[in-house]
Amino acid sequence: MLGNCLRAYQLLASKVEFLPSRLNTYLMGFLRAQLNPLLESILGLALFTLLAVTAAVATRQTPYQTSAPLLFIVLAALVAFFIGKRAAYLGLIAAAIVFAVVLFKPIGSWHVDDQGARVSLAWMLMGGLAAAWIFARQENQGPHTDPPSGDESEER
Repeated sequence: MLGNCLRAYQLLASKVEFLPSRLNTYLMGFLRAQLNPLLESILGLALFTLLAVTAAVATRQTPYQTSAPLLFIVLAALVAFFIGKRAAYLGLIAAAIVFAVVLFKPIGSWHVDDQGARVSLAWMLMGGLAAAWIFARQENQGPHTDPPSGDESEER
């Protein structure tokens, strides 16, 4: 549905000439902005670290502490889609370190004693890496990346 809305906006923007081209570029790229790769990495790392510390502190003494890292699989897919795959990869590694040091016993050590916690961290890393790879945005998309729909009249 979101893709259809974006295609409709592109069609409308191509027919309406009063929008400056730079403004049109910003309006179309607000969902999946192209950032500097270093800035993407820093942004993903900061986002994951902040959310991991928040989740670790919020679930420290609750029965949900072993399932908290599993929510980061969804976050990895979202970050890969909106920011980039590299940001999701680095963020997952940072979140795993934060969870190991701050959430799971012994606190302050990278070692995790509980078998369930180790499995949860492993699932977060493996599932998050797979989700980030699957949902990552396409790099260097050209102007004509969609297959022809049959009603296009221009030659390629």
